[in-house]
Amino acid sequence: MSAKTCEIHRQLSKVLKYQAMVPFFICVCPLSLVFLLSAIGTKTDGKGVILTMLVSYLPVMNSLSTLLFVRQYRRIITRTRIFKFLFPGRANRDRISDQRTSYIQDIKSMMSRYPISQKF
Repeated sequence: MSAKTCEIHRQLSKVLKYQAMVPFFICVCPLSLVFLLSAIGTKTDGKGVILTMLVSYLPVMNSLSTLLFVRQYRRIITRTRIFKFLFPGRANRDRISDQRTSYIQDIKSMMSRYPISQKF
């Protein structure tokens, strides 16, 4: 696989891990807490509404994970004026990391052009 394919694979793996963990924290943990409180005998009035609201955020959280972990989508977001206004240091940091990545890729390509001989 090429370096770009590996990078995209790594980004999508992050997205899938996050999307697998979100339902646990948004659904299972609060639901377990409500069941535990019910078993103890504590009143759980209104907790069903809160749980329903939490479950409705699953698609939003999954979409946000894609936008935040995939570099091409994150670049589009960080280049907006609203983002630069709200987070002035973050946009510069993302640009610097892109320059660092391209520098590392340049070194890797140079090393692949001139392999070290294995003869001793």
